[in-house]
Amino acid sequence: MIPDGITVTITSTEDLEACVPILIFVEGELSFQSGKKLDLPCVDTAVLIEPTGSLTGGGGGGASNYITICGTTVWQAGDGDIIGGFVLLPIELCCFTGSLTEPDNYALLSWETRSELNNKGFWIEKSADGLDWSRVGFVNGQGTSTSHQFYSYTDSTVIREKTYYRLIQIDFDGQLEIFDPILINGSFVIADKELYVFPNPVHQEQITVYVNSRGQLELPFNLLNMNGQIVMSSVVPILENEYCTINLPMDIPTGNYLLNVGNAVAKVVVVR
Repeated sequence: MIPDGITVTITSTEDLEACVPILIFVEGELSFQSGKKLDLPCVDTAVLIEPTGSLTGGGGGGASNYITICGTTVWQAGDGDIIGGFVLLPIELCCFTGSLTEPDNYALLSWETRSELNNKGFWIEKSADGLDWSRVGFVNGQGTSTSHQFYSYTDSTVIREKTYYRLIQIDFDGQLEIFDPILINGSFVIADKELYVFPNPVHQEQITVYVNSRGQLELPFNLLNMNGQIVMSSVVPILENEYCTINLPMDIPTGNYLLNVGNAVAKVVVVR
């Protein structure tokens, strides 16, 4: 915490990405010398400028000094000084889901953000295989916001087979962030589009998957690497209408994967 009446000046580039969590409460002043930077970690991190606080930049160019969270620039000198009552967070996306409209089988996409900074908007992209993507639309963002914002987009192309969708968020300065895709399956739709994997990260071969199967006795699934290649594919029985167990390959390497069941997708992290 920086108390009211106290100024803390960043006089060197500070890399704190290995420190978790970091919450900086600024009741006084957080100031930067020209060209100095503050890199903060991904988990449970924010910079809260209290009503009595301020964030000020040094001289030099607009991007010569800045704050990043999880590699995303949440403030730079060119954004100007912040005086009182603000929270610095990256674009925090929540609850990106997709469903089929009836009876036309269009894809209805919905998502929300819990915070936005310098957000110009979202490109919507689609793919048949998770590899080759094409842009189908754009939704304007709210610029900067610390409250929940709700968005939706309808792709009026008829969905008959599986189709992946993803969001690409773009800042006013052209910086991009690509979010994980979801899958809509024209022949099988999970009721609430939610999928939970435990344990995650995965340190062993067996994982438990919780999903609302709406009475389905078995579910097809695919496990894909981040290049969109299918690592394994199978059909598993549903136990008590809500969960199934999946045995991963014993030789599966460390890395990030996408598990899709029906039209729901979850990121799975394998750690050996």
